[in-house]
Amino acid sequence: MSSTIEMLNSGRHALRAHPAMLDAFIMKLSIAARVPAMMFRDLMLSDVHDLAAIHTISKLVQISEGLAKDVLKEYETYKHEVARIIFVPTVHSTFT
Repeated sequence: MSSTIEMLNSGRHALRAHPAMLDAFIMKLSIAARVPAMMFRDLMLSDVHDLAAIHTISKLVQISEGLAKDVLKEYETYKHEVARIIFVPTVHSTFT
C-alpha cells in the first residue's frame, strides 16, 4: 500500500509542476464534463496527501453526483487518465 501512496505523491508532485498536462485533457472534454474534471484536478493538485482523504473529500464535494450518464462516463474516463498519468492503479469509481 505504501508504494501506491508513494506513487500517488510522486505523480501529484509532477502534476503540480506541470498542471498544463491536466488542462490539456480537460479542454478535450465536453463543457458539461469540464466542471467535475476541474474539481478533480483541483483535488489532485491540493495539499491533501492521503489517498483515503482524497477519496473522502471527493465524496464530500460530490463531484460526480447528478451527472448525466454520458457526462459521468466522460468524467470517469478522465479520472482514469489522470490515474494513469500518476501511475495509480485504477478501479472503476476509485475516486468518486
